[in-house]
Amino acid sequence: MNSIVSWSGGKDSCLAFLKAQKAGHKVKAILTAMNENGTFSKSNGVPIKIIEKQSEALRLPIIKFNTSWESYGKDLLEALIHAKDKFSVKYCIFGDIDIQNHRDFEERISVQANLKAVLPLWGMHRVFVARDIISFGIKSKISVIRENLPDEILGAEFDYNLLEKLERLKIDICGENGEFHTVVYDTPSFTRHKFFLKRKKNHTLDRAKLIEFSAIMTRKCYRLRKTCTISH
Repeated sequence: MNSIVSWSGGKDSCLAFLKAQKAGHKVKAILTAMNENGTFSKSNGVPIKIIEKQSEALRLPIIKFNTSWESYGKDLLEALIHAKDKFSVKYCIFGDIDIQNHRDFEERISVQANLKAVLPLWGMHRVFVARDIISFGIKSKISVIRENLPDEILGAEFDYNLLEKLERLKIDICGENGEFHTVVYDTPSFTRHKFFLKRKKNHTLDRAKLIEFSAIMTRKCYRLRKTCTISH
């Protein structure tokens, strides 16, 4: 089942990637929508250099396309057709959980590209999605929050301590409605490399607060079931 993954650089698309692989999908490439000038991923605000490092760590090619919200549907369709022709894929993996209009759009645009949309997280309770992200070994940090949310969660590790804090603050623990976004820096699918995130500077943009991270790439070494890292 040759597939492409709609990859934002964050936790949900990464979990969808892992669950799709577990279900037998062979991921041939990742597909990322960028902002108009190609500097950040459109949905999660992940810098292009980190998106490229994720692609390298996954050992998968990446299809990037610059877009605006006004032209997103047209640009995504063109990118999906390109992916289908280049990689002979039949499926596109998406990381949405339970917002019906998102699913409707993804299924409609996939059909137009002669692909089938697959949503491995669909219908899961958001609590179980959040727990799976952690238990699957996906390491990520909050990189973007809405401007009305507390600064204390910006840059926080997505772990069980954060889930408890989000519940106390009455913030959706998956950020499914856009409350926050994350950037992944390690996952079991990063077979040879992972990286550490270093905070560069903070921005305020379009009613959101975000951290611009830089990434320090490391190489994974396995010895006696232990992992060491060697910087380069």
